[in-house]
Amino acid sequence: MKGTQVNVLENVNTLAKLFNESAKRTAIFLNYKAADDPALTKNTILKPLCPKRWTVRSKSLNIVLFHIENSLSVLDSLKSKESVANGLSAFFEKTSSLFCLEVSVIVFDITEELARNLQTSDISITSALRQTEIVMGRLTDLRTEENFTELWEKVKKHGEDLDLQPVSLPRDRKPPKRLEHNINALSPVQYSSPEQFSRQNIKVEIESHFKHPGVATYKAIENVIVKSLNGEVENIRYQVLQICEHFMGVFNVESFTRQLAILTALTAGDVLDSIKREQPQTRRLFSEVCTCLKLLLVLPATLAMAERTFSALRHLKTWLR
Repeated sequence: MKGTQVNVLENVNTLAKLFNESAKRTAIFLNYKAADDPALTKNTILKPLCPKRWTVRSKSLNIVLFHIENSLSVLDSLKSKESVANGLSAFFEKTSSLFCLEVSVIVFDITEELARNLQTSDISITSALRQTEIVMGRLTDLRTEENFTELWEKVKKHGEDLDLQPVSLPRDRKPPKRLEHNINALSPVQYSSPEQFSRQNIKVEIESHFKHPGVATYKAIENVIVKSLNGEVENIRYQVLQICEHFMGVFNVESFTRQLAILTALTAGDVLDSIKREQPQTRRLFSEVCTCLKLLLVLPATLAMAERTFSALRHLKTWLR
């Protein structure tokens, strides 16, 4: 099941490319669709996953799931002629693959809005963490016994309608002989049913991307500025120490704390614009704060803008130029 979860996106992408890169295969696929629903047009053909955009995967997965029966019929007619079609047919003829496809659609439908917002240029790390918390809360709600059982029964029935291979438990693996008499060796996990096995192997790795120590430091830099402007200087002592410890030798703890305490007397609106309007001699009064603001300016909350620049460059400077 883990291998199926890893390969589902790759195989969806390969399936779309297989049909779209050949006019003959595209015509076969459209004929199957026309027989199923004459109202369907070329605008609903399978879409490959874009390697440069993380916010269009939900649509691609939904189209494949919607046309899974037609796709299986086309693959069945092509598998005797093309090895790629044979491999894709073997993959999508399993109920476990259908289950992973359903789960992927649910997860990407929820996380796509998060991915889109995380790529905006004006997002802050505090906002990013809050949005992630909300999305993870929704995904956690979907892991309840009731919701999972409902999804499992739906996929099981769909698989039976399509005559797919049922989900089976993996064979038991014996531990190596060198560990047979080791009392500290962990015994292999035993699953009572394919449903339990499938549920235990679903993992959504979102929070792990925000557990880097640098994220905590970046959040502390944002918080000391925001809380100082709100007059909450007494609540930022720990975060000031965290920043000074991370940037050893850059900040003076006592001077930084005093400057944050008088920051509200200077600013009226945007803190960066307020400091820019002051004379260089006046800005010396807030030297530590200016250093903190420079760090915020040169350390963006996300790398989306930089990655987007290189993606645009690839359209101009290709491998043939």
